Amino acid sequence: MSRRPKSYATICLVLLLGIVFVIQADTSLAAGKRTVAGRFSFGSNKTFTNVTFRGPVRNRPGAHNVTFRNCRFLGRGSTYDLYLGDGASVYDVRFINCTFVRAQKNGRAPSMITLKARGDKSGGRGQLHDITFRGCHFGTRNAEGRIGSPGMMGEIQNYSRSRANHGFYHINFRRCVFEAGNCATLDYAGTQHGYVGGAIRDGRSLVRNCLFKGYARLQDRTSLTGCLCLEMVRGVRVVGCTFWRGWAFAISSSTRAAAAGQATRNVITGNTFNFRVRTGIAQKRAGFARTVLLDGRGDRLTHNTVYLPARVKAARDLWSRGGRGLTVHGNRIIAR
Repeated sequence: MSRRPKSYATICLVLLLGIVFVIQADTSLAAGKRTVAGRFSFGSNKTFTNVTFRGPVRNRPGAHNVTFRNCRFLGRGSTYDLYLGDGASVYDVRFINCTFVRAQKNGRAPSMITLKARGDKSGGRGQLHDITFRGCHFGTRNAEGRIGSPGMMGEIQNYSRSRANHGFYHINFRRCVFEAGNCATLDYAGTQHGYVGGAIRDGRSLVRNCLFKGYARLQDRTSLTGCLCLEMVRGVRVVGCTFWRGWAFAISSSTRAAAAGQATRNVITGNTFNFRVRTGIAQKRAGFARTVLLDGRGDRLTHNTVYLPARVKAARDLWSRGGRGLTVHGNRIIAR
């Protein structure tokens, strides 16, 4: 009789220690593992520091309060490095000083990072917001040993078929570097290309103090292109960024004909367009690339500086103004 209580106590103690061990093991795995092979899905309330993700990374439904710090995303075995949203809500996620490497070879390819809000798939609950990239470097290398990306570097989309104004917002990039892609380098798309409805969505996002190293024409043959493409989206602010020469526009703010008359109110201010840097990218027009396409309504283009190449003494049509209610002033064009 005297052994039974001892055995019960021993069993309880072992079970308790086992539970504690499992909890500690799970915590140490999230905090201490340095390389993750294969596909990886993250949940909430996590911090990843100095981790290399060899395979593609996605979020679990409802993931929030997550930080990736000094991490590398390789995207091996997939067409993307990072894929957020797509009907599974995700918010309050931070990427700090991270590096994104393009694993796929050149050719027609989707984006290296894709942030997708599918409002039609989840009745508006699949929102994607408050995602911040700070000090990150996109396209440091691809599978052919070159820098850049065969497709877009980043694409933020709302795939809603309805006119409801749900989707992404507060998708911010600060002090990031974008190597040249073979398509629009960064694209904010309020409505998926080809979807009907024509409703412009609120983007309410910020791109500040970033460097865009141009882009090439490979798969995007429309006018809705550029190093930075603001497509059917409202309220994006582009501040203090530097743009190198690309195939055509450095920035485009466009509504498409289906949404003619709807306000975009994007703000482009205090940026530098340095077309003197030799990127080796062919230009659409001889001598210089057009700077900004303004095809929206209520956009502001103020206090930007354009440095023209040495062989260009003057240039017309640097600002293509097809939109309405535009504010354009304080911009400088500097020719040698």
